Amino acid sequence: MAKITANGQGSDDELDSGNSAQPIEFYVEQEIVAAGMSEEEDQACSSAKESNAAIHKEISSVLETKLNAIKSMAALERQQQQYQETLNGSCLPPITATEWTKRTEKQVEKWNYHREAIHAAVSHGSRSTGSQKCCSCRLLFSSCWMITCTDCKHYLYISCDRKLLFTSPFHKRRLLNAKVFSSETLLPKAFVNENDQQSLLSVPVPVFIPHSKEDDMSLIAEDKSVIVVTIGGRYDLKSAMFYRESSNSSVEATIEDYLAAQLCPAAASDTTYFFFDVLQLW
Repeated sequence: MAKITANGQGSDDELDSGNSAQPIEFYVEQEIVAAGMSEEEDQACSSAKESNAAIHKEISSVLETKLNAIKSMAALERQQQQYQETLNGSCLPPITATEWTKRTEKQVEKWNYHREAIHAAVSHGSRSTGSQKCCSCRLLFSSCWMITCTDCKHYLYISCDRKLLFTSPFHKRRLLNAKVFSSETLLPKAFVNENDQQSLLSVPVPVFIPHSKEDDMSLIAEDKSVIVVTIGGRYDLKSAMFYRESSNSSVEATIEDYLAAQLCPAAASDTTYFFFDVLQLW
């Protein structure tokens, strides 16, 4: 059997015989066999080698990840340095984290100082009774209840609100109580009656009223429900109908009347209409 020298090659006798040198694993296997190592021990030795190789591979992967992170941090520092140099070149003072914190703290102090006054102003404005006269009939308010409209900027009597804004369901109205300084948002169909109680009325879709010689045409609501979609949202209303007082007759509004009012039908059933402004957003 060939002997293994210190450098892991075969002996001189074997080399002189003309045989080429074998790999170190070959001689290790020969020594294991000569030493009488069992097959189980041989398998355990192979498993240990594979485990060591896997550990070395995992360590190499972790080191490579850390190296990439260090490179990224170095690149970020270079970018920050270039940005700071750019600021210095443009004669702008550099903003440090401490200065930014000071500026933020000053703004917070100002807000805290004026917070109570701003809150009081907003609260008072939402409950303010404003004018002492109705903007429609110009009479002094004798009741504690009044209606305010944020769209037409009017303070109205309850009766004037029903008269003027019945055909303006898209206006934002609030019910004010001048006695207790309270306010409440009103739905488009909600109106206050003579007993100061809210009731839901059938509100028609606002369309143009046709011209008549008698000038006695008015807009009323039909029984059919109609959905109108505006930029402000969806409104559940009633289909429009024209009432002639002189003949005590009524006629339903046609599709031409809705189109003239800038309302486009969404389906052939004519139960949903879109304002042209909504279609322009699409």
